[in-house]
Amino acid sequence: MVSRGNEIPIIDQNVPEQLDIATFGMGCFWGSEASFGAAEGVYRTRVGYAGGSKENPTYYRLGDHTEMVQIEYDPSIISYKELLEIFWNNHSPYYQSYSRQYMSLILYHNDFQKEIAEQFVKEKEDESGMRAYTEIRPLEIFYLAEYYHQKYFLKQEWDFYQIYKDIYDDEEIVDSTATARVNSYIRGKGSYDQLKQEIDKLGLTEKTKAELIRYYETF
Repeated sequence: MVSRGNEIPIIDQNVPEQLDIATFGMGCFWGSEASFGAAEGVYRTRVGYAGGSKENPTYYRLGDHTEMVQIEYDPSIISYKELLEIFWNNHSPYYQSYSRQYMSLILYHNDFQKEIAEQFVKEKEDESGMRAYTEIRPLEIFYLAEYYHQKYFLKQEWDFYQIYKDIYDDEEIVDSTATARVNSYIRGKGSYDQLKQEIDKLGLTEKTKAELIRYYETF
């Protein structure tokens, strides 16, 4: 990442070069992105469209695609199965959505993810005695959603968003670990202990640090 002048947040200076990728559909992708961004071991989140056949979909011309969140993570810190737990616990997989846009969908990137996902869903169905409406399919192509959908909750809080706008361009804001974290902490996601440990690494001012803690404690 290249800073526009302000110092790059410490958390963005220590991102591993090699990360695995996971892709999930679990309803509106604003909330989906926030569900993952503060998980330890997750470094990048982005939202987009996948699972359908229409080329170059947009939000208002989605075709047969689903709203998806894509996660870049370090499997030595958080496993694919642990990501599946976050996926499962942050939407309603036992509810059959009548809209492909918001369906429960796992798009796997390799045979390992396919096997883990299939075992995981079966275990959840066996435990609950209920049928899950989660589909499991290979990822073919992921279309990045429009910029205004990325890090949605961060962008609703101008004091926070302005800090990162002064550091990064739009593409870098999408790829920043700091913005992924703050977007999630604003929604009360992640652990309070982790927030306290990381808060000085996020590039925030003293004022916004205090505001972020207050946001978290309201959830």
